[in-house]
Amino acid sequence: MFCHTPKNSSVFDSPCSNSPDKQDLPDDDNSTDNDDQNDVAEISEENPTNFIHRLEEKSEVIVVKPHLNVRHCVTTKTYEHLSNTHVIKVNHPTLKSGECVTKRQIYMNEPYLSTDIPVRTRIFDRRLSLLGFVAERPCPSTNDNRFLILYDDFTAAYHSTSESFHLCFCQDFRRHLLNIESKDLRTFYRKVFHQTDSSIQRKFSLHQIIRVRKFDSNFHNARILQIDHSIMKICFYERKSQKEIWIHNDASIIDSSSPTESLRLRKRKDSSSPMTTKTKKFSSTIDENVRANLVTSYYTNILLPKFRLLNVLPFSVHQCSRECVASAEEKFSPRQIIGNPFLLPFECRWSIVDSKPRGYRTPCRRTLFSLDDIDQYLHRTNSKLSIKFFIDGVLTRFQPPMNEFEKKYFVSDDLSNGLENVTISVYNDVDSDRPETFHYVTANRPVDQRIRKAMNEKNPTKICCDCLDNCNDRTKCACFQQTLVQARLYRDPMIVEKEKHCSDRSYVLKTIGYQRKRLFNPISTGIYECHEKCSCHREHCGNRLVQQGLFLQLQLFKDKNKGWGLRTLHDLPRGTFICQYIGEILTSEQGHERAQTMDDKYQTSLDLIKQIRSDEEPYVIDGSVFSNLGRYFNHSCDPNMFIQNVFIDSHDLHFPNLALFAQTHIKAGQELTWHYNCELLLDREVKCCCGSKNCRGRLL
Repeated sequence: MFCHTPKNSSVFDSPCSNSPDKQDLPDDDNSTDNDDQNDVAEISEENPTNFIHRLEEKSEVIVVKPHLNVRHCVTTKTYEHLSNTHVIKVNHPTLKSGECVTKRQIYMNEPYLSTDIPVRTRIFDRRLSLLGFVAERPCPSTNDNRFLILYDDFTAAYHSTSESFHLCFCQDFRRHLLNIESKDLRTFYRKVFHQTDSSIQRKFSLHQIIRVRKFDSNFHNARILQIDHSIMKICFYERKSQKEIWIHNDASIIDSSSPTESLRLRKRKDSSSPMTTKTKKFSSTIDENVRANLVTSYYTNILLPKFRLLNVLPFSVHQCSRECVASAEEKFSPRQIIGNPFLLPFECRWSIVDSKPRGYRTPCRRTLFSLDDIDQYLHRTNSKLSIKFFIDGVLTRFQPPMNEFEKKYFVSDDLSNGLENVTISVYNDVDSDRPETFHYVTANRPVDQRIRKAMNEKNPTKICCDCLDNCNDRTKCACFQQTLVQARLYRDPMIVEKEKHCSDRSYVLKTIGYQRKRLFNPISTGIYECHEKCSCHREHCGNRLVQQGLFLQLQLFKDKNKGWGLRTLHDLPRGTFICQYIGEILTSEQGHERAQTMDDKYQTSLDLIKQIRSDEEPYVIDGSVFSNLGRYFNHSCDPNMFIQNVFIDSHDLHFPNLALFAQTHIKAGQELTWHYNCELLLDREVKCCCGSKNCRGRLL
């Protein structure tokens, strides 16, 4: 449909006209100031060259108009001399008659793939639905053989020569510039395209704080995350979304004053108000508490010097792959965790950038400020590390497990006898008792063949996903969707409340269940994890957690009032998975019978089915004979853990796994407790010894 110029011609359009038509340029002289007119006139002295000279009837084109949807149209007639044509008539299915459109608003339907695209070329990026200009041509020394595109929303991006764009039929830079509404944007384009020497660009450093005008037209603090030749990636860390964008180093939305001076001025201004002085004092106290949490002697004397050595190593632009972490992780095994798991990244050449927000530096010296970015990096490099080993809060202290214990009081080095990924020490400085004898297991066991058969017969066909992106897109993950389907079906209170405020399915999916392998709020109807039939990554999938087993350093200890209990030997962030409650699966009748001959203190009901179908008797898990460390968690009327039903090997509502999660931030040395939710009985009374402020006095 397009008739191209001969090969000896250049690829671009001649000026649309020396005297612009009223549809192309602003109607009044006041809309463009004198500086605009003078600068644009100077720019337009270099004439654009021909791209095509003939346009056939019924040629497919793209029409891009301000504030309107992009439309695919066809021309109504043949245009013999496009260089002398300013308006093109097109048809669109939604229009009863043709429409006249200025040539600068029409783009080629077929993307143009070539390395011979000059600077100032007007393009349409169909993937981003953005208009822009080519600012740099591929060059091995200045941009690693890539095109630089500046977009009309002040963002920028480098594109490889294999990427293609939709080119405008009008390549008169002057005409395009004068019809851009934003004066700021016009000023920016004039500056960039006047400037031929890249050495006079503003220089910035990695992690520098700058002030950038965005969102509400006000300046906001942003941190420089990456620098790539003429552009840089920034993060607006003051905003909840922590939005990240790429901008040009000379973008006019950057505050030209010194960032440090700007921040000082703001502080002086705040200090003049009595009310803000009080607020400032309170904030200072918070900062000191946070610093006290972070700056332990181990952090100061061991980690910080190591971080300083690593953080001075330069970052070089590259595509991350397994090679970035292979040598650093050579001796690491996720199946043999020794010490605080939140220190594991530092054993694999990761370091902390102690800033606001706090960031992690990778073994290849890339800096990442969010768990989302870290998770993507771990997946891309096929790392042995898991996102659950990384922390985004400031309450969790980086220090080894507690070791202030006398050796003579250790009863056992490992309660699990090597069956867990970690060792579980047993400590008793109260008396000479040892834990009761039981068989340690890491999975629930049906007590007889009848229950085993029931588990197999009642187990419906499991839903499985075919995700290859760590199940990051939850709208496409069948397992994440099953969690939401069940929660809606049985009216989970949290889901009901969320959908009152926002009915968008993708939003609800994004905010429920595991968040980077932590669970902040329980779902009463259960979480459906991905399993062995799913296509997702067995380690990095964001919907696989409980099945991966214990990874924390816990200790069984004797308390003089409550007996045996469990405590953590290092800080635990809120939402951390702790362990499952495991035992033998019995029927309710078998549970009652067993209670006649042995204590029923290790029995707990799988009562999810009773909540949904009140006429069915639930099965029971009994940890008396076969169990794991979960049997030793004590009750508290003010617990620091909550219990969550999780479905992995079975989707049968009768047989969920019982998983325990940190309900709040838990400090090293604190006992781990959950609420047994026992009914108070008239004929039986068991005293509660939890010692919490709101203790009800009775366990039963």
